[in-house]
Amino acid sequence: MSSGFEGISAMILNGVEIRDSFAEAFPMAGTRLIITADTPRWARTAAASLTGFATSVIGCGCEAAIERELPAAQTPDGRPGMSVLIFAMSLKDLKKVVPLRVGQCVLTSPTSACYAGLEGGAAVPLGRALRYFGDGHQIAKSIEGRRFWRLPVMEGEFVCDEIVGSTTGAVGGGNFLILARSRAAALAAAEAAVEAMGRVEGAVMPFPGGVVRSGSKVGGKYAGMIASTNDAYCPTLRGAVPSALPPEVESVLEIVIDGLTEGDVAASMRAGISAVCALGAPAGVVAVDAGNYGGNLGPFHFKLRELMAPVAGGASHEWASLRGGTEPPHRRSAGRCRMSSHRLIPRAPLAARVDLTGITPAALAGLAAGEVARLGVPFGAGTVPLGDLFHVEPEAGDFLLLGGDPRLDFVGAGLASGEIVVDGPVGVHAGSGMSGGRLVVRGDAGDDLAAGLEGGRIEVTGSAGANVGGARPGDRQGMTGGAVRVAGAVGRRLGARLRGGLILVGGDAGPQAADGLIAGTLAVAGALGAGAGRGMKRGTLLLASPPASLAPGFVDAGPQDFIMLALLARRVPELAALFGGRLSQRANRLVGNRLAGGEGEVLVLQ
Repeated sequence: MSSGFEGISAMILNGVEIRDSFAEAFPMAGTRLIITADTPRWARTAAASLTGFATSVIGCGCEAAIERELPAAQTPDGRPGMSVLIFAMSLKDLKKVVPLRVGQCVLTSPTSACYAGLEGGAAVPLGRALRYFGDGHQIAKSIEGRRFWRLPVMEGEFVCDEIVGSTTGAVGGGNFLILARSRAAALAAAEAAVEAMGRVEGAVMPFPGGVVRSGSKVGGKYAGMIASTNDAYCPTLRGAVPSALPPEVESVLEIVIDGLTEGDVAASMRAGISAVCALGAPAGVVAVDAGNYGGNLGPFHFKLRELMAPVAGGASHEWASLRGGTEPPHRRSAGRCRMSSHRLIPRAPLAARVDLTGITPAALAGLAAGEVARLGVPFGAGTVPLGDLFHVEPEAGDFLLLGGDPRLDFVGAGLASGEIVVDGPVGVHAGSGMSGGRLVVRGDAGDDLAAGLEGGRIEVTGSAGANVGGARPGDRQGMTGGAVRVAGAVGRRLGARLRGGLILVGGDAGPQAADGLIAGTLAVAGALGAGAGRGMKRGTLLLASPPASLAPGFVDAGPQDFIMLALLARRVPELAALFGGRLSQRANRLVGNRLAGGEGEVLVLQ
């Protein structure tokens, strides 16, 4: 890597010498946590507690610091928050320290919640480890494909992600030294550097206030010492040991940087050194140096002059592609893959029922219109070519457009990806067994909508029949994941034997809703029919108004504030819209069905 300064004996920026040295850094495992609370004060208190005694892996087991403050609009539950980064020498160590610190410092802090701020990579346990504190009363809640845990505490409840993502591409030990004419000058320069570095996302300075006065070297004269004072940079030892300091330097401070990527560390160092040089020689700064161990400690070498070349107007640097216009790898998102699609227009109102199982965008991808028309589908008591019932026209994209008819059964059944849009009503079992993708019905749906749904989204602009989200024939449990939104009313047995996922109903729900509910969330904006919650074990029934008649076996636990409701409103905007645009955290809780030994809940919004 070329600095652009070959043959030049010195680099001077505003009177500050940038020494021809490099910071030596090493690989680490790291993650980001988002901590929220009712007020900024308590979010910061929890974050400060979590990151306390985490300056160096040498004595603390990890390195951690607050990355930045987050406004409510940028947090998972819409409350004030703090972003923190935690690093350890190995993924194994990271998996130990994260639940330990969150359990001792965030779970215990008033009004707090804790969420994953990094996705992908190896899973680091959070709620998966902390849930046992709930002593069997903890509640798992899957929202939009992400699993959370709710732990009952004396104040109310603690909410956290089940796991957090991680990276083993993190870098620890980036550093630079500020050489100054006085202690006051060194401190002022360090404070300016830390302030500038705090604006760089993905990197933190784990030492107190981001600054280190006790820089170290490896080993020492006493047996068992892992590190000891960096005597070459101690002004008071000048003359007693070989010194790296010129006569005019009376104080040295170090800033150590950990980052999620090599580029994050480089950007942070550059921001900090630039701030130091902006003060410059008039403020008493003499030079900027870096700590290294001859290249034997770690594979990452941040050469100061190459790092500062862009600031000095010199050559470009190898980290440019990681900052600015191109996102670093841990923040990139993949683009969508497009497939060929089709439009199916009914030739006439159907005279018998049609089973469209397997007619999905993926199944039709790559087929010409004529090939699609020749596909056989069950029609009445026999089978006919699809083209006998529909005009088939090609479309661009990974979706399928259908003309609606109340005798179109199993529309979207087994859908795993792509989108199906139906312009009109559909028959029974629409979206049955879906595992992904999106089904939109611009009309009414028959019975067994979303039966056995595993994933994906279903939207119905009209009403739906009985057994929405229930079990498919022969199955013992109903829907296990995904989301369903019905704008109108639904029939009896809404969410019967539901095992997961989310169902939103804009109108009334028929009798026996949540029958045998095991897990998941049902939200009803209209009136709830009689006998709801019979045999309910777990899960949530969210209501806009008190139910007229629940099944026997529910106990009124009184009103409470629920962080989970704020989380739901943020992750599922349609839920807030269902209840008039804003979902309050406050609800009256009824627990049951106790006759079945259940600890499910009916939450009546207040």
